[in-house]
Amino acid sequence: MKIKFLFIFAFLCAFSINSFAQIKITPNKVKYTRTGEDVSEHKKTFEVTYPKLSGNGAVAEIEKTISYWTNFETNLAEETENDWLYEATYEVKYNNKGILAIELTMSGSAAYPDSHSKTLVVNLETGERIKLQDAFIFRTDLYNKIAQAQEKEIKLAISQAKTKEEDFTEDLTRLIKEGKEYNSVYEINEFFVSDKGVTFLYNYDFVHAVQALEPDGRYFFTWAELKPHVAEYGPLGVFVRK
Repeated sequence: MKIKFLFIFAFLCAFSINSFAQIKITPNKVKYTRTGEDVSEHKKTFEVTYPKLSGNGAVAEIEKTISYWTNFETNLAEETENDWLYEATYEVKYNNKGILAIELTMSGSAAYPDSHSKTLVVNLETGERIKLQDAFIFRTDLYNKIAQAQEKEIKLAISQAKTKEEDFTEDLTRLIKEGKEYNSVYEINEFFVSDKGVTFLYNYDFVHAVQALEPDGRYFFTWAELKPHVAEYGPLGVFVRK
């Protein structure tokens, strides 16, 4: 009887694991050539590394959700005509349990080199992006926790600025204040997941000349810490359900 029970239990576990949509992602790098006469020689080409998907998830829908062109509100023709883009790349942060977390980055140069990133969490079964409001409850309390983590980060950054040869405390304090007025921590909507927990992302949006002073804006919480805020039967409930 015990052996039979163990067999059934193992079968159910295997079935549960295999029931998750599973996607394999491989890089497909494509080089494009600009044809404009006024394009400088070192900007004649740019590269886009596409995430090539295969597996038993909603492949077509996922590709639309994680498209560079959709997320950065541009298109290939426009980038071929313009000369800002140098490369578009991605980094897979997590790909398990039917959940994909991926960071998309576009890098280029105008007066200064610059880059723009966007982090998405995707339901592999539906191909839809998982938004913070879809996955978390009691969000005011959650945002308060993130705000507390940010205040600790800011205090540490200002303290470290005082120890440098040139005191950047006044500039850093001003830049952080300006950033918070423009982009509230209570409006965070980007995050990524792991088996250990969730990292929420905040952009202080410092200009290029002072980006070296910018705090990381990454606030990690374990699943145990987040359990009161995770919708048990929502898209991330798999991480907290027993």
